Amino acid sequence: MSKSLDLGCGDQPRNPFHADEVYGVDVRDGLGGRIRRADLVVDPIPFDDDRFDYLTAHDFIEHLPRIVYAPERRYPFVELMNEVWRVLKPGGLFFSYTPAYPHVEAFRDPTHVNIITFETFVQYFAEPAPHGVIYGFEGAFEIGLNVWRGKHLVTVLRKVESPRTGPRPAPRGSRVSIALDARGDAAAAAATLEDLLAQSHHDLEIVALCPPDGLALPADARVRRLDPPRHAASLPQALNFALPALGGEYFLLARAGERCPAAWLAQHLAPMRERRADAVVPGPGGTTLELVRGDEACRRLAAEPFVAGGLFRMDLVRAVGFEEFASDAHRYSQRRALIACARVALVAAADAPRPPEPRPSSVDAPYTELRLMQLYQEQGLPGSSVRAQKSRALASLAELQQPAADGADAAGVQRTIDRFVARLALVQVFDPRPRPTPRERLRKLKQALRQRAERLRLAVEHR
Repeated sequence: MSKSLDLGCGDQPRNPFHADEVYGVDVRDGLGGRIRRADLVVDPIPFDDDRFDYLTAHDFIEHLPRIVYAPERRYPFVELMNEVWRVLKPGGLFFSYTPAYPHVEAFRDPTHVNIITFETFVQYFAEPAPHGVIYGFEGAFEIGLNVWRGKHLVTVLRKVESPRTGPRPAPRGSRVSIALDARGDAAAAAATLEDLLAQSHHDLEIVALCPPDGLALPADARVRRLDPPRHAASLPQALNFALPALGGEYFLLARAGERCPAAWLAQHLAPMRERRADAVVPGPGGTTLELVRGDEACRRLAAEPFVAGGLFRMDLVRAVGFEEFASDAHRYSQRRALIACARVALVAAADAPRPPEPRPSSVDAPYTELRLMQLYQEQGLPGSSVRAQKSRALASLAELQQPAADGADAAGVQRTIDRFVARLALVQVFDPRPRPTPRERLRKLKQALRQRAERLRLAVEHR
């Protein structure tokens, strides 16, 4: 489930990204709920590392002093940006909405002690060379959005791996934890399990999730069965239930029916260990080994419903987790994990597992496709990728709206349609509609005045 934290929230934390769980931090006591008390001028954000998908600050940054003596000299604004980077998950987003120079609203309030300009976040906290480093900034962000909304500056930063804290150290071990989605056909699950146990890389553990009654697990110490509780019925819920029980340094989600070459796992582990890749996934077409950023990998694979054979670092998977908003939300979570990667190794698809026979589309598929479109929009993928994903979402919805077959889940279909429409109607931070600049608004006003004057002239002549 996605989590958002609102700084300086008062008694009602805001949720512009429509996260599933919303938390807050405020200087006042006794606000209750999921709101914790902290004075962020001197206190750290009172949450653990890599906790939130989103962090928001509405009319808050301008109240934070740039320098204090307590008793030694400190830079609270810079320290807060370090804290923001710390508590965000890899690839997480920071949203700032603040009155800014040259508008008088930036100065009028006597408690506005941090005057923000259009260049503040871009020059001091965004890669590739943030000036804030000289004041102790250790994080790293990329600009996702930096636009004027009236008198306020709206900025969205995406957390990336910081070169100042160094890349994640390579895992010491080589164990691969494989979560096998064993639901459905017992024969297909047995064939995939046989291929996994035949891998030339032997240091692995396999957890069979929800295996059918007809699947007999082999007497191999590397294989065990895991039946999630009844309330964790979907695959994403089962994966979140299984994560604490997995002890490997790398993670793989395998599906019943995938067929895996015997040398595949060893070949995929090599670039992860030798080139410190965060993930290895099969690339499109005839890709040979290529290292790219996570968002670029996501762009190239946007048309794939699910990337079979994606191998990820376990610490990254634990940080990102699995969204549970739909039965097939693991597809969305795989893309989020890709975007969170600093380095992705794209390898030849011929060396990857062969996907299973496609299953019938989930009744939740249109909603998941829509969430993927909004994810691509949030993360700044090219407009062509966003539009193509929107087309897939609408096509999936149209398919779902076809006359239902006998025995179809009519209530589930209607629920998905309602969720789709409601989500599409929500105001999004990354609104794709272009907003007119002040110069464009002035031009339109002058044009309207000229047209009105012309209509008046014609009316007078007609009389």
